[in-house]
Amino acid sequence: MIRERNSHLSATVEELVARTKPAVLVESAKNDVKRSLFNATHTPDGALNTQKVAAIGAVVLGVVSMMVTARVRTRRRRRMGCTCHGG
Repeated sequence: MIRERNSHLSATVEELVARTKPAVLVESAKNDVKRSLFNATHTPDGALNTQKVAAIGAVVLGVVSMMVTARVRTRRRRRMGCTCHGG
């Protein structure tokens, strides 16, 4: 009985070690993202939901536009020697 418990515990520890390896965690995270993206952009029957895809695209475009704008403004301030905004 003790040997069975030790064997089971050993197998459990080995499984936990295998699951927590960085490569396994990265692969698991990638699969989760893929699954989430698919679920967000497709209907339950597997068809592409173009309205959701368009909405997601608009959000991504908006975020990228804001990032580019912020970067350009920061560079301009640095180039002109502006110290009014901490730059």
